Amino acid sequence: MQRAVLLTFLERRARIFPSRGGAILYKLPHALFKGLRIGHLTRKIGDIMTDAMTHENERPMRPALMHGLRCRCPKCGEAQLFTSYLKVTDHCPNCGEALHHHRADDGPAYLTILIVAHIIGFAIHIMWVVWRPEPWVMATVLSVGAVALSLALLPRLKGMIVGIQWARRMHGFGHAA
Repeated sequence: MQRAVLLTFLERRARIFPSRGGAILYKLPHALFKGLRIGHLTRKIGDIMTDAMTHENERPMRPALMHGLRCRCPKCGEAQLFTSYLKVTDHCPNCGEALHHHRADDGPAYLTILIVAHIIGFAIHIMWVVWRPEPWVMATVLSVGAVALSLALLPRLKGMIVGIQWARRMHGFGHAA
C-alpha cells in the first residue's frame, strides 16, 4: 500500500521525457528524495503510442535534413524550397507537399550566429598569431567574411529546420495533404 502511494506521488512529481519505442523515462528531482537513493523509474507504455510515433509512419530524418540544406523540398528533394531569399514556397511544385506549415522563426538566425561567430573567432586568433595584420585590415576582412558567410548559411539552415519539422511531423506537417 505504501509503495503504491509512493509510486503515485513520484509519478506526479517527476518530469517526463519521451523516448523511442514507447518507453517513457521519469527523472526524479534529487533534492526531493535525498535519502531514498532513487535515480529514475522506467515504465513501458505501449498503449499510448500515437500514429506519428509508429515506425510505419516515420519519415526519414537524414534525407529531409540534407534536402533542406540544399534548399530543396524535404519530401522529394527536387523542387526549390524558397520562392525568394528566405520565403518558403506554400506547396512543392513537384510533389505537391504543403510547406506553409513551417515555423522556423528565429532558429536559423541563432544557428547562423553560432556557426559564424565560432568560425570568425578562430579566424581572428589565427590571423593575429600567424600574420599580425593591422587592426583595421583584420576588422575589414573579417567583417566582409562574416556577412558573406551569414548570407550563405541562413537559407540553408532555414531549409534544414523546415526539413526537420517535416520529418518529425511538427506544426501541421503530420496531417495528410
